[in-house]
Amino acid sequence: MRVAKSTTIAVIALFVCAAGTAQAGIFGPQITGVTATSNKAPDDANAPVANLVNNSGMSGAYPYQDVGVTYWRQVVAGGVNAQVTFDLGFLPPPFHYNVKAIKIWNYLEPGEMDRGVKNITLWSSTDGTNYTQIGSTYTLTQNSNYGGDPSGISDLIPLGGVNARYIRLDVLSNYGDPTWYGLGEVRFFGVDPVPEPDTLGTTWAGESDGSSRAMLPLKLERGICIDRQLDSIPPESRKTISRDDIRLIGSMGFEFVKVIFNPAVLKAEDGLDASHMWYVDEVVNRVVQEKLPVVVCIHPEPDFKNSVLGNADEFSRFVSFMEALSRYMASRWGPEQLVFQLMTEPFGSSANPKDWNHWDRLQRRVWTAVRSGMPEHTLILSGDMAGSIDGLSNIRPVNDENVLYSFTFYEPLLFTQQGTGEKSSSVHYLKSLSYPSGPETLTELPKILGSVPPEWQSDIRARVKQYAAERWDLNKLAARIEKLAEWRRLHGDHVKLWCAEFGCYQAARPADRCRYVGEVRNLFEQQGIGWCYWSYNEAFSVLTSDRTPYGPANVQTPDQAILQSLFPDKNVRE
Repeated sequence: MRVAKSTTIAVIALFVCAAGTAQAGIFGPQITGVTATSNKAPDDANAPVANLVNNSGMSGAYPYQDVGVTYWRQVVAGGVNAQVTFDLGFLPPPFHYNVKAIKIWNYLEPGEMDRGVKNITLWSSTDGTNYTQIGSTYTLTQNSNYGGDPSGISDLIPLGGVNARYIRLDVLSNYGDPTWYGLGEVRFFGVDPVPEPDTLGTTWAGESDGSSRAMLPLKLERGICIDRQLDSIPPESRKTISRDDIRLIGSMGFEFVKVIFNPAVLKAEDGLDASHMWYVDEVVNRVVQEKLPVVVCIHPEPDFKNSVLGNADEFSRFVSFMEALSRYMASRWGPEQLVFQLMTEPFGSSANPKDWNHWDRLQRRVWTAVRSGMPEHTLILSGDMAGSIDGLSNIRPVNDENVLYSFTFYEPLLFTQQGTGEKSSSVHYLKSLSYPSGPETLTELPKILGSVPPEWQSDIRARVKQYAAERWDLNKLAARIEKLAEWRRLHGDHVKLWCAEFGCYQAARPADRCRYVGEVRNLFEQQGIGWCYWSYNEAFSVLTSDRTPYGPANVQTPDQAILQSLFPDKNVRE
């Protein structure tokens, strides 16, 4: 292999024979998931620009002996100066890739080597709009030994570390063919993420804005949520929360209580509906009077999220409401009594980080407003995508160490949600699906389908087969939780994670349900992640299956098996 030559800068000559060995050691690993687009038409339909990054025609680090049409070829139309833009992929702001080297295989068609690109310039960008040139002009090697020694058919361009998400390659000339030009394969190396200056007016975790926040005033390690959503105030009688409910929760071993509030019944115009705040007082006081901390969670309905997170005016009013609510609560309960979760399972915002309603932008606005009204209390933020683990990748931590970053965890959904939902959903009819899953799960299909209406059997059969093929077990759960650890390492170990919800519906086999809950709980605690079980005496209950949902606490029986899964080190209530 020859190193590309620059007309104005010197490039160190290196001999690298395998992408996964020497290059990884010198420049870091290969960046995967890259996409490519070209600015000029037409690409040859049989040789599109995507072939530059899809390993087409490649066997590891080398081209195949019989390449065929596995490269990129484009018509020379109106001059040769085409552009190919490579998107290295999304990283949560303010991070982007540190590109240390580019390796390029030139055009590989036998007898047509003069179509190979000769002179190029390279450009970098973090936003896809503003580009900065890298070096000057580079000259690529013309291939002359199709199928021969791989050391002579590629060019390696060391970059020294370019901070970018996008790399653009501008074609200046080829080796002589007046009709076509092309390339074989392009690869990028060096994935260490680096921050760029914050364009949103705040700083990223690890920087300082000169402010000082207290560390967490209290720990939220093992708690439970009371799932009683408000449709009105006063609520219907079965949705009320009594002192006996809180006492029963404490006696079972839970260390804090999470209560949910529907903002639609608390807000008025830009602020609070003062006539409804008595209910907030009543519920929160009942928890703190029993010497348990309380997490107040804003829990909108789907139509509220879609409306507020998609409309700039509505969102501005929501921010004002959240600031007013934070001031109201801060004036009544101290940081050692109350924690504020800004929104559960957000969705409906834009996936584009440049849009005004990308969740990272929206949440930062809410956090800023709430922190101004509640300067000392712990706040809980979350990723988007309904609060999933994957949604955390779309946000970056704020400069505030008195914050928890939450996620919800119900994976695998088919197991944890079996038996839930409306009769218009197939999962409603699914019962006794086992955990862990694997090929043996398929032997259960006849029994499972026996209680499923005929019109839902095809869907259930397909979903159970997928569940079996995915092999959900302790190792797979651990791999998912490891994604959280990766996100935390990316942003710094000082970032604190918290599971806002996890649980399993009672339609699962009791032994399997307990095993699943115990494994998930243990994985969280191994990572130092506090958790909140969903829920008390509603769906996913920790009471026995003969319970009365929403019924009086003094006639309910705790499920000792599920409590043992949650508190293996405690003597749970008999």
